[in-house]
Amino acid sequence: VVQGGKTVQARRNAVWALNRIGTAEARAGVRLALADADASVRNAAAHAAGLQRDTEAFATLAQGVVKDVSPAVRRNCATGLGRLRK
Repeated sequence: VVQGGKTVQARRNAVWALNRIGTAEARAGVRLALADADASVRNAAAHAAGLQRDTEAFATLAQGVVKDVSPAVRRNCATGLGRLRK
């Protein structure tokens, strides 16, 4: 659903469901959502990656801080990076 969901809401909800699941496979799904075309899905994914302290998302979060067009996504990428360092 994260990649193939037809609606933004379905993809965003999938990110939050994966966050609650919390397994390695679920975190991998959240990382996929960091590249979604919709900013609200990327924002949810950045927030979730930070909450899960997903060290495998480090490079993507760091890139998001610098390159994402959405200020909200950049902020959550930065927050996620901060959570990884604690």
